[in-house]
Amino acid sequence: MTQSLNPEAAIRVIILDSNRMSAELLANALKRNRFDVVYKGCKVAEAVYAAGHADVALVSITTSDHVDACEIIRRLRSVSPPVQIILMIEVPDAAIVIEAFRAGVRGIFRRSTSVRVLKKCILAVHDGQIWAGNEELIYLLSALTEPRHFRLTDARGVELLSKREEDVVRCVAEGLTNREIAKELGLRENTVKNYLFRIFDKLGISNRVELILYASGNTAPRPAGPGAAATAKMTF
Repeated sequence: MTQSLNPEAAIRVIILDSNRMSAELLANALKRNRFDVVYKGCKVAEAVYAAGHADVALVSITTSDHVDACEIIRRLRSVSPPVQIILMIEVPDAAIVIEAFRAGVRGIFRRSTSVRVLKKCILAVHDGQIWAGNEELIYLLSALTEPRHFRLTDARGVELLSKREEDVVRCVAEGLTNREIAKELGLRENTVKNYLFRIFDKLGISNRVELILYASGNTAPRPAGPGAAATAKMTF
């Protein structure tokens, strides 16, 4: 558990924004309080480098961005796991919100909100709390109650399994036996076993428990179709 803050201690902040002027203006606003801005700008590599010297990172995206924001979040956390990340967005899109929390953000903040509220958000997240509005919470709750589509990918986003193998993983995650999986998917039980052996081999694991743990930490949502909203991206 994160310890309560020393009221007098400065909070070191990174501001990563696709608009340099926005980053400068926000940095100036935060500096008037007990925030120490250690990086402000639009270079992902420079922000990642500064992550080791920061407490909180503000990652701001717009719907026209071109680099996966969740990948930026993962890079920041890989360099400095303790850094608490707040994703600043224009409009709360369900896909963005869900994937951002899976990637490790601790807060979702709407860019249309005031700087005064942003300061409260930074303080809350730095103190170990989660910051999200009602709409964002509804997205997260819906994701928990909807059937999960397993889409296991590598670090480049390339799918590791075939559609049928993903179906088998989904059934395993639901706790079905091989016989039940065979009935669910219209397969022979021996065919299910063969699928599992291939899945284990592809993922470098050896049993069903490891498969469930691997899947829960390495899944991504399957697009709903050509009209589905795309994940927001960032260009720097």
